[in-house]
Formats: sequence, C-alpha cells, structure tokens
Amino acid sequence: MTTLHTGTATSRDEARKCFELRYEANIADGKHGRFLDHSRRAVTDELDEIATIHWIKDGERIVGTMRSVWGGDAIPRHYRDWYALDQFADLAPGEIAFTSRLIIAPEYRKSSALQLLLDACYRSGRRKGVRIDFMHASPELIGLYERVGYQCFRAGVIDTDVGHHVPMLLTADAHDWLETIRSPFFACCADFETSPDRRDWFRRHCTAELRDGVTPSLLGKDGFAAR
Repeated sequence: MTTLHTGTATSRDEARKCFELRYEANIADGKHGRFLDHSRRAVTDELDEIATIHWIKDGERIVGTMRSVWGGDAIPRHYRDWYALDQFADLAPGEIAFTSRLIIAPEYRKSSALQLLLDACYRSGRRKGVRIDFMHASPELIGLYERVGYQCFRAGVIDTDVGHHVPMLLTADAHDWLETIRSPFFACCADFETSPDRRDWFRRHCTAELRDGVTPSLLGKDGFAAR
C-alpha cells in the first residue's frame, strides 16, 4: 500500500535527494547531456537556489519532484528571452511562475504520483496569486502537457541544458477552458479566483499560427518533432 504525500524541500538534505532523483531518472531514461553532474550524481543549477522544490514521497522515499520559480521573487534574465515576456506586460510579476525539472521515478509513472504532484504545485502557485505558469517541453511531451492545460504560444525553439524545447503556458485561472478540456486542474481551479476572458487573452498573446492548437510546423512530418 502506497502512502503518497506532497510537500516542499525545507532542508538541504531534502533538496539534495530531489536533485539525485532527477539524475537517477534521467540516467534510467537513457538521457545524456551537460546537465548531468556525474561526480555528484545530481541534476541542479543556479535556479535551485531561488526556486521552491516540490516533492512527492511514498513513505519517506522521494519518488517525484518539480520546481517553481515565482515571478514575484525573481525573473531570471534568460527566461525573459525564452518566453518573450515583453509581450506579457499586462501581467504583474507576482501573477506569473515558471515550472521546470518535472521528474517521476520510473516505477511510479503509472500511479497517482504525477497527478498529486501537479495538484500540489498548482495550488501552491494559486495561493501566491499566480495566474499564468510558463514551462518548456520536449516534443514528445507536448501532448501530455496539453492534456493538463498547457498550450504552445510561440513557435520558437528554446535551447536548454536538456535539449531543444518548445515554450508553453498554463492559463491557471481559465476555469471554462480547463473544464472544456477536462484538465485535472479544473477541480482545483474552482477554489480560486477565475478569469472568464482568459481564452481571448490567450489568443491575443500567442502567435497567430498557434491560436487553434499545435501546428504542423511543430509536430508535423517535417516539423520540430521530426528534426
């Protein structure tokens, strides 16, 4: 019987275990890259110093983790370019967040671990006043993130330490949209202030070719995924 529960790293030891899980899961998935610190058997970078590190545990074992950088605390300079943040001047820094480093241990990927971790991260952000959450995804994971509510909003490719990714965003306060797509965030959204016009807002802020969803330029035969 699993005893899954969520929380955030409140000690260096808890954070270290999250960084080690990142490493172990990436190695298990056959990943390679400069982001893997083989000497410490960890994956970490300078943003972990300012981020909230979320975890999910089975008993005392950390089996999943992700991190949030809150715009109200800091907006990393390279994020301004990655997400073209100048076009979102109508949002206050405290209304945005940046999610990254989502990892679930391989043997827990068919459990409720992902759902519980995403819910905890969503609620944490909404309690802080977050309305828009930015993240970037590899092409094979775009479909997964679309199912929970994230959307591609520009066709530009981000060169990250884990490879080329596509920028996406979640309109976290778009209650109607989350209901329409049956997002797992829909039930959580009802507990917070919502924005009935967020779909129009998205269409104004995304590039024209993505207003109706992912285009062949991203996922088609000759698109980004193929490359």
